Amino acid sequence: MITTDDLRKQWLNFFASHSHAVIPSAGVIPENDPTALFHNSGMHPLVPYLMGETHPKGTRLVNCQKCIRTGDIDEVGDSTHLTFFEMLGNWSLGDFFKKEQIQWSYDFLTKELNLPLEKIAVSVFEGDSNAPRDTEAAEFWRVVGMPVEKIAYLPASENWWAKGETGPCGPDTEMFYWRGETDDLELKKPFQETWENPNWVEIWNDVFMQYQKMSEEKSEENLKKEIDTVTEDIIGLAIEIHKKYQGNMTEKQIQNMLADKISAKNYSVQKEEAIPIMEDGKTYSSRFIDLVVESHIFIELKNTTSEDQIKKEFKQLRNYLELHNGIAGLVLNFAENTLDIHRLNNFEKVDLKPLLQTSSILPLPQKNVDTGMGLERTVAVLNGKNSVYETDAFAPVLEKIAEISGHPEIAQNPVGESDVHHSARIIADHLRSACVILADLVTPSNVDQGYILRRLIRRAIRHGRKIGVHQNLCVPVAETVITKLGSHYVELETNKDFIWDELIKEEENFRHTLEKGEKMFEKITKNSADFLSGDQVFDLFQTYGFPLEITEELATEKGITVDRKGFKKAFEAHQKASRAGSEQKFKGGLADHTEATTKLHTATHLMLAGLREILGDHVHQAGSNITSERLRFDFTHSEKVTPEQISAVEHFVNKAIAANAEQILEEIPKEEAKARGVEGSFWEKYPDVVKVYTFRDSAEKIWSQELCGGPHWKNTGDLGMFKIKKEESSSAGVRRIKAVLK
Repeated sequence: MITTDDLRKQWLNFFASHSHAVIPSAGVIPENDPTALFHNSGMHPLVPYLMGETHPKGTRLVNCQKCIRTGDIDEVGDSTHLTFFEMLGNWSLGDFFKKEQIQWSYDFLTKELNLPLEKIAVSVFEGDSNAPRDTEAAEFWRVVGMPVEKIAYLPASENWWAKGETGPCGPDTEMFYWRGETDDLELKKPFQETWENPNWVEIWNDVFMQYQKMSEEKSEENLKKEIDTVTEDIIGLAIEIHKKYQGNMTEKQIQNMLADKISAKNYSVQKEEAIPIMEDGKTYSSRFIDLVVESHIFIELKNTTSEDQIKKEFKQLRNYLELHNGIAGLVLNFAENTLDIHRLNNFEKVDLKPLLQTSSILPLPQKNVDTGMGLERTVAVLNGKNSVYETDAFAPVLEKIAEISGHPEIAQNPVGESDVHHSARIIADHLRSACVILADLVTPSNVDQGYILRRLIRRAIRHGRKIGVHQNLCVPVAETVITKLGSHYVELETNKDFIWDELIKEEENFRHTLEKGEKMFEKITKNSADFLSGDQVFDLFQTYGFPLEITEELATEKGITVDRKGFKKAFEAHQKASRAGSEQKFKGGLADHTEATTKLHTATHLMLAGLREILGDHVHQAGSNITSERLRFDFTHSEKVTPEQISAVEHFVNKAIAANAEQILEEIPKEEAKARGVEGSFWEKYPDVVKVYTFRDSAEKIWSQELCGGPHWKNTGDLGMFKIKKEESSSAGVRRIKAVLK
């Protein structure tokens, strides 16, 4: 049996033997990145270096990165979904490329892990109008020993990576392992025919960043043609379904099948998208559109012989398009002998400008390699298990939950399908994630990362109650998590007292909240029909501290629909700085690298130095958000900053600006930086060689000296006048300052 510790060690040692520098995992909180709340992939912390910055450890890197993904948090509890996972990765920063990486991938799987070649297959990019077929990668696989019949060419939806709408992108090659029996006839067939067989499980992905996606603008005429093309494709897929299954499917089955087919054509599709129904500015109900394609094509599916009902649907669909900026709509009725198609466009009544941006793909000057292998998932597959919860990553945690709950079946069958098993998996996952986030000294709150942390802890507590644990759940489970992970991620051991203290406080607070909130929920829903308005849900949140997600869970249990969009609108009006829900993007770090933002980033360094001089050395950064208009900075301090102290900090920063201090960048050993007294948080996540930014004036006075990734302005004299606009509490033990440069 291979364990997570075994695989992690083998990975790091293998690539170290191929001249890769082993770098530590970054924390899970991004620095200088406004696009995500947490690091959600192995490459995320390395983006600046993939974009061209020099990494102090060189051009070949390997590590195991802690990752948090909460977009699928509601799916946790099944046998596969996780919010915290470890990602094994290795990188080339303009060094080696496809030939070397494919050779090492083959060697690691077949020689280091000794996996039988007959149970391995690979896929490469089949090519499209944007980029050519990746015959180069396929040939390298053939040369190293991969049988041709085990190489499949797949579309961009499977074998193309892009950072976003613009930026680096390129083909990838994915490696699959067969978890079925070796005598299965499917295994003998070409992989091109069988790649969708569930026995083929992806275990590794090599991304070849060789292109750059550039933004362009298209005409309205071309946009309308594209919308027409998508609509025609949807109609064609619906006709196929109608011909094959006429009269033998429910509307729900039609919806699921059509959604799958649309998704297979690489279009985005959402099922049962909620459309609020409003009157006098207030939401009083909600209507669900069966399918929304590419965010602006609305589709209603019917299976009825009533002409009046179809007319009513068509009229309602037209109203929804006009109310919610839909561009095109379809009502598809499957009850007739021929598919009944009602189609409409809304081009004249919607703003098309946001949709006119398009892109082109050009070669990238510096070609990089980024790879990823999910640790827990791969260990499960290699041990012949179907679930990550059957691995050593979760065994001790589930055993502890079984012990304190009095349900031995939790540990005996980690993938059991009872409500008890479901709750136990949620507790195990959520408290693992909570420990990792807390180790970065994040505290539970109602904004940003603190909101997600609070949601994870409180959801675990609620499921603890469901299996009979009404107190003292979090710390015993956290102790087990720290024992399991702390030897590799030392910050868990270093900060374990902080982790326990925060868990104890949150558990005590939430038990009181839960009791009050559940009583109020019962009171509100006692006389309601089947709908909770956004205002009602927000009142539960604001007045009783009752999270939206727990309200939704309770509502689902009672068959009540929750107006999530109405809640979000009320929440954002109350506190624009945060966004409810883990699927949103939370701002953190630098919004961009413009002159104004870079100057404010530099001023932030000076301000931190001023805060430490005025308030004391206990002050450290706890988070930041910097745009071209202002800076927002969180720092550790338990008391309100007085007006006199604020004035003193402003004076310090403006003196540093007047001193015309110059930026000095050094790359020095981490231990030397510590010995010098360089300011920095989370030292354990930095490599052995670190970047230190110092601002020193002509009289040799050092105004600021700090670990950072950049960018910074060369000279403080160009910054302008610094002014603090607001000081407030961010969370327990953390204060927040908003400031500007004039």
